[in-house]
Amino acid sequence: MVDFKETEFNSSVATLKRIDALMMELHKLGVENNTPGRLSILRRLKAECNKKLTSDERKKCVKYEKDLVNVELDTTNKKVEVNVYCVNPEEYKQKKLVSKWNNMIPIVDEYELYVIGCLDDHGMLMKNKQEVDETPDSWED
Repeated sequence: MVDFKETEFNSSVATLKRIDALMMELHKLGVENNTPGRLSILRRLKAECNKKLTSDERKKCVKYEKDLVNVELDTTNKKVEVNVYCVNPEEYKQKKLVSKWNNMIPIVDEYELYVIGCLDDHGMLMKNKQEVDETPDSWED
């Protein structure tokens, strides 16, 4: 029969490993300046730590999400400012998309720092790489 504490421990280790893998991917996407990818990873990280977040931390995450949605809505609803005879619709769509992500970058940057800070505050970051690669002797007791 499996001991409940052992199952709970294995589940916690699995969560930490998933978070560690997401953190490595987040770093890679940050180096590549891939803001949409970073936002996607941030949302996964937030989902992984959601159970440990306090109500204030959850509210702040919701605020970041609302800010991102507002930027998207503002950009999507933006119309051509001047009457022009001929506007290439694809080119205009591309400009709006670039504008949207340029406006979202500061929010995503701040959201990233906040989520990582929450993970750190709740002890969910693996700081010693050796513990990821092999099981320490103390875990086998």
